[in-house]
Amino acid sequence: MPGSSLDLPEDAPVGASILQVTAADADEGTNADIQYRLERAESTGGDGSGMLPFEVDPESGVIRIREVLDYESQRQYSLTVQAIDRGVPALSGRAEALIHLLDVNDNEPRVKFRYFPATSRFASVDENAAPGTVVALLTVSDADSPAANGNISVSILGGNEQRHFEVQSSKVPNLSLIKVAAALDRERIPTYNLTVAVTDNFGRATPAPVSRSSVASLVIFVNDINDHPPVFGQSVYQVNISEEVPPGSYVQGLSATDHDSGISGQDMAASGGLDREIVSQVVLNISARDQGVQPKISFAKLVVNILDVNDEKPQFSKPDGYHVSIAENTSPGTELLVLTAVDGDLGDNGTVTFILQESEIGGNSGGFPIVSWGAFRLDPVSGKLSTISQLDREEQEHYSLHVVATDLGNPPLSSVALVNVSLLDVNDNSPLFYPIQYFAHIHENEPAGSYIVTVSASDPDLGLNGRVRYSISAGDTSRFQIHSQTGVITTKTTLDREEKTAYQLQVVASDVIAVDQGLPKPLRDQAIVQVYMKDINDNAPKFLKELYQATISELAPNLTQVLRVSASDVDEGNNGLIHYSIIGGNEENQFAIDTGTGQVTLIGKLDHEATAFYSLTIQAVDSGTDPLSSLSMLNINVLDENDNSPSFPKTVLFVDILENMRIGELVTSATATDSDSGDNADLNYSITGTNNHGTFSISPNTASIFLSKKLDFETQSLYKLNITAKDKGRPPRSSTMSVVIYVRDYNDNPPVFPAGDIFKSIVENIPIGTSVISVEAHDPDADINGQLAYTIIQQMPRGNHFHIDEVKGTIYTSAEIDREFANLFELTVKAMDQAVPIESRRFALKNVTVLITDQNDNVPTFVSPNALAVEPSVVIGTVLTTIVAADPDEGANGEVEYEIINGVTDIFILDRYSGELRVSSALVLSQLMYSFIISATDLGPERRKSTTEMTVILQGLDGPIFTHPKYITILKEGEPIGTNVISIEAASPRGPEILVEYFIVSVRCEDKKFGRLFTIGRHTGVIQTAAVLDREQGARLYLVDVYAIEKSAASPRTQKAEVKIFAYFIIFLSCPCPLSPYSF
Repeated sequence: MPGSSLDLPEDAPVGASILQVTAADADEGTNADIQYRLERAESTGGDGSGMLPFEVDPESGVIRIREVLDYESQRQYSLTVQAIDRGVPALSGRAEALIHLLDVNDNEPRVKFRYFPATSRFASVDENAAPGTVVALLTVSDADSPAANGNISVSILGGNEQRHFEVQSSKVPNLSLIKVAAALDRERIPTYNLTVAVTDNFGRATPAPVSRSSVASLVIFVNDINDHPPVFGQSVYQVNISEEVPPGSYVQGLSATDHDSGISGQDMAASGGLDREIVSQVVLNISARDQGVQPKISFAKLVVNILDVNDEKPQFSKPDGYHVSIAENTSPGTELLVLTAVDGDLGDNGTVTFILQESEIGGNSGGFPIVSWGAFRLDPVSGKLSTISQLDREEQEHYSLHVVATDLGNPPLSSVALVNVSLLDVNDNSPLFYPIQYFAHIHENEPAGSYIVTVSASDPDLGLNGRVRYSISAGDTSRFQIHSQTGVITTKTTLDREEKTAYQLQVVASDVIAVDQGLPKPLRDQAIVQVYMKDINDNAPKFLKELYQATISELAPNLTQVLRVSASDVDEGNNGLIHYSIIGGNEENQFAIDTGTGQVTLIGKLDHEATAFYSLTIQAVDSGTDPLSSLSMLNINVLDENDNSPSFPKTVLFVDILENMRIGELVTSATATDSDSGDNADLNYSITGTNNHGTFSISPNTASIFLSKKLDFETQSLYKLNITAKDKGRPPRSSTMSVVIYVRDYNDNPPVFPAGDIFKSIVENIPIGTSVISVEAHDPDADINGQLAYTIIQQMPRGNHFHIDEVKGTIYTSAEIDREFANLFELTVKAMDQAVPIESRRFALKNVTVLITDQNDNVPTFVSPNALAVEPSVVIGTVLTTIVAADPDEGANGEVEYEIINGVTDIFILDRYSGELRVSSALVLSQLMYSFIISATDLGPERRKSTTEMTVILQGLDGPIFTHPKYITILKEGEPIGTNVISIEAASPRGPEILVEYFIVSVRCEDKKFGRLFTIGRHTGVIQTAAVLDREQGARLYLVDVYAIEKSAASPRTQKAEVKIFAYFIIFLSCPCPLSPYSF
């Protein structure tokens, strides 16, 4: 048997002998007694488990089938048979056999139908379907081998007696098509139940193999297309229920109509507990069958949406926080990052909006959520964080923003994330000096390189951006220098105070980076440095003359002034203060000198015959610490006669002085000369005629005129003095000179307005440029010191509504005056003299109050809604609403009367004064809507009037269907009137030819009702702003109720939708009409 193989049918019976193995042994006795056993088995074409369905007889070696064989489970077996003798030791031999199983047709074909559409659970075909129309697909599967067990045959055994259907094979193996073979008639046969048979090994040649077959039932519904089936109100019903409702809760009422007869309906209820997390939507196929002889059927779907319960908080993508670094010069509007948060809930519960909470950037939002804060704005919908103003790192370097992600559930859930924003430095700041003016003092003659002063400028930028370079841009750079980094100013050479007493330098601090980069306009600042020289005693006094000559009469009395010597010292202070002395030629002490003035006076008795000439050595010494001195000679000739009168250089001397001159200050000198010598030339001065009332005095020796009393230009501005000079001759001689002194005005008087407040009334709307009032102040000073210029330095409220003629003081209007904007204006008028310099100018202030009287220039403006919805059964006399029209005028001009001005006064009545609208007769449901015109007229003399159309809507059967049961949108506050907010749409289920109109009946916010904040296009459904919104504190959610009405239907119906409008972004704007909430 070694290496033998065997083909064995898979249906061979259990116990059948399939093979016998024999072995020969040349030994004798027990040594030749052989037993057989299966040693191992290998299988292929199956599961490879190695379990044998065979056994071997140990004595005969016959191999039999032990278990049922199955070609489909295992196709081949490899057997090893061992032959063992009974000798000791036992000897053995082996033989192998390969068994191939032959497939037998032992499995029936299996049938599966597929319908159209793929989601359908039955076959259907229109009764007018053309022959060849595919009704269903039939696929066949058979576990037997296709090659061994032949072709598949598909046929219709029953239910097709009229041969209306046929089976057609396709190019796809084991796929057949069930097609229409003849015309169908649903009224005759509405349903077919076909028995389809599938047979394998069909049509094989002899010997005929075993064939197996199976049958399946195919139900085909013939769809009617000619009659009127029942019609549901809509093909798809949508209903929302909470997953928390208990079993048995009402879900939806369904109804269908049939043009033939009858209306039927049924309520649907929940039959078990709901769980949105397992099933969020259930779709029920609902059929409606009429009760006719040939029942007709139609279908509708009921879509039950399981509403979510808000149990999930929004989760940020980075719960540990975000960090952003941006340059400080980032443009406003730059997007920094987009925050994202995920909420596992659905709808509003899963819709996430973002807001900013109070954070560490300063300010206080009053505890309300916001979408913008400081320099940042957060888009509440997209989560985009962007800048809204220019940033400045030097003002604030870090920001910590708290972002709240909140869903729209009720109550809402939220989570918070931290966004840290760091500003990177940009070289955007100029260096700044402080102070901007420096004062320094230095002694003259200091060596080059001596320290003057250190200037300093600061630059708030960081690092290299904040480094400063110093330079001198104007001034004497030949004498001064500045260290470019430290700002230390030093001398470049020795300075001389007598050459120049002060220097002015202009220093510049420049941004190092800007300069190095060669920017056309580098960042820089300037400062002024004033350097004042300090004196040292480096100059000796210098006489005006090296030699003085004088004469004196020998009869000159004691103390006769001989001559006044004069020396000057260019040093200042004590270094320039000179003392005089006679150090030679005065051995007899005939003369003395005034140490302060240098006046040489005779103090002894002269004797011309004894001494006719004196030569005096005069010394001038300064008062410095190390005094310096110089010498001059005074030669005196002694005369012995008096024949000349004193002589003034002018007959009249004119002098100008300021009225703020100090008492004791020198006015002028009225010196006369005398040609005589000695006492004959020694003059004495006095004031012999005057109108000065002791205002001036004169030195009798020097003729120096001094101020003795305080001057007042406004009291007296001109003085005329007669100065007499008399010598000491015998007899004395004298002469007189007039001194005319003009007092020049000093700005010592401020302007003065008349006492008391100034009030003026004007009517609003006067032309621009109209004169209002003239104000006048008085200043007793002269010339420009008393010349006044008028300005308005403040207007409350602001707006530059007035201007003033700076010369005349007349106030004019410069803008439209509207009492409704302000009923009075407070003006502050400034009157300033024109003294020079500007720092000496003086001024006065005066408050002017302008009262604005009213004109009837405003028409009443309706602010209450122009539509409302009421129940048809409302009780007669019920107040439906209160009509409100606002008129900002005052008094009778702002009082309003109301009136219905068309023909519905038999149904409604309107209180003339309160605006209450009442029902006066029963309302007719079939009319559905009443529209009429209401007027509002003020009581002013011109009787200004406005009108509005009022629409009263009766709540009836549900009519138009909105595309959404609720609408949500956001709107930035401050948007102009007429801004589109959202567009809503509703359609009548009766057909597109039914026109729909839209009305807003209510606007609510935080349990308060508002008037006409929004309008809606009556035919378009577009909602627009009717006023400028101001959120004031935190976010505002406006709830707007909109009614849609079937306008052109025979029996019109209504439907209501709610629109949520979320206002964001704080901007305070004015509104032309009141927006305060009221009840109506």
